[in-house]
Amino acid sequence: MPYPSIIRGWNCILDWIAPLRCPLCGERLDEMPACRRCRLPDPALRRRQLRLDRRGPFLLLAGGDYQGALRRLVHAFKYHADPGAAALLLAQARLVLPARLLWDALVPVPTPRQRIRARGGEPVAEFASRLAVVTGLPVRRVLRRAQATPPLAGRGSVERRRLVRGAFRAQGAAGRLLVIDDVATTGATFRACRRVLLCAGAVSVDLLVAAATPRRLF
Repeated sequence: MPYPSIIRGWNCILDWIAPLRCPLCGERLDEMPACRRCRLPDPALRRRQLRLDRRGPFLLLAGGDYQGALRRLVHAFKYHADPGAAALLLAQARLVLPARLLWDALVPVPTPRQRIRARGGEPVAEFASRLAVVTGLPVRRVLRRAQATPPLAGRGSVERRRLVRGAFRAQGAAGRLLVIDDVATTGATFRACRRVLLCAGAVSVDLLVAAATPRRLF
């Protein structure tokens, strides 16, 4: 039996035993998956931007702005491992992807070990794995943490850039890569990852996040 068929069959069994529910309203999610009451996924929320810096052009793809329903979904998935939130975030992310995929692999931003232990998992890597199933793109763990960094929430752009400087290393990068992260705020983490991936041999490096802050990035 082909691997996608196994996944679909297993999902049907899980849906019968423990149906996915929207963490925002509690309604059962349909097969897409989608929440009709919350009107998610919503194509109007998605963000696609072509940006340019001194290393060349790159794409910023976001499920939407990091506010309202998307912010609550990110928190439910990131801090509580809610399967309904994961399903809705994945459905929203699929809306922002082009019909013809432009990349050779997905590269999740690695989570510091202390946060993996505290949360009992690695949400970004899990999100990348879920995306790999629906896109057919492989996940390549070519990024690693060279040093631990404190949480960046609430910090300004200058301090964020300072804290992530030298925080990442890359090895064996090649082809067109799509970096996966949960939230983009100032772009400091992505810039640090992009720099080392390009230096390690990547042809191009773009970014896909579940949500991005409404203010101007990068």
